[in-house]
Amino acid sequence: MSEIVDTRAMGFEAYLAIFQYSLDGVLFTVPDGQVLAANPAACQLLGRSEEEICAIGRQGLADAGDPRWVTGVAERARTGRLRMQARMLRADGASFEVDLSSAIFTAADGQRRTVVIFRDLSERLALARELALIDDRDRIAGNLHRTVLRRASTASMLAHSLLELAQPGPAGERAQQLVRELDEMVVDVRRAVFRLGSVSERRYQTLVEASPVSVAVYRGRDAKFVYANQSAVVLYGARDLDDMLSRYAYEVIPADLMTGWQQRVQRIVDGAVIRQGRFRLLRLDGKEINVEVNATKVVFDGEPSVQIELREIVEAAAGAA
Repeated sequence: MSEIVDTRAMGFEAYLAIFQYSLDGVLFTVPDGQVLAANPAACQLLGRSEEEICAIGRQGLADAGDPRWVTGVAERARTGRLRMQARMLRADGASFEVDLSSAIFTAADGQRRTVVIFRDLSERLALARELALIDDRDRIAGNLHRTVLRRASTASMLAHSLLELAQPGPAGERAQQLVRELDEMVVDVRRAVFRLGSVSERRYQTLVEASPVSVAVYRGRDAKFVYANQSAVVLYGARDLDDMLSRYAYEVIPADLMTGWQQRVQRIVDGAVIRQGRFRLLRLDGKEINVEVNATKVVFDGEPSVQIELREIVEAAAGAA
């Protein structure tokens, strides 16, 4: 059984040790703002010696532009104690936010004294701002996906369908221009969404999971699939997501189209973008279909990878990759 220590018997040495070795800043003061003593942690936080702190008092330590000091000191005078956040000043004039508690007590000589304990909140507030920024990025990325990307992708598909019906001539050229602009917009918006969510790359999955566009990602170094939304799992003819993620991209390329395929993958990893590429896809269930593909480079789980967006071409003739 541990021994219970009577701090009263320890006397002044116990309180001196707490004052000396506390990681929080500790000031012994007079209610009017005069500072009588400052511990080493207070000197470090304020960037001043104990003599300097005692010389300037509360007036030199409190940020005069922070109205919380006025209300806080008034509350302590009324209730005898306070707990608040406020700004203090370092020796170089820089202000910093502190969590501060203070109480008035009567010393052995009958004089009214105060103790002030404070700690620097700079790192905690910086972390809170960073988390808020991450939340903002997630919100913006989600809004971009819901309100822009999905509608743009749908418009792009419709434009491709119209292009197949357009007759050669000015109308056909304008349709081709419209398709090109929409495809470029989809790629640009998707890149923006991905960058916003890249603080945690797995968030990317939630942004595209519900997309009507079939989206899959495979690693550049070995072509192994590392992501596929549900639409892609169905289009590729996989049994389920686990089946899809156990496969490699070259497994869905017909043998007669494999020539030069690795070089095309490398060009994408190097930064090339493929838009409206048409080729035959050998589904994992053995069925061959015609598809249109947009392909861009992404970084997934820290590795250069290829993102592909596919749509099945039901009535088009088989194309060449």
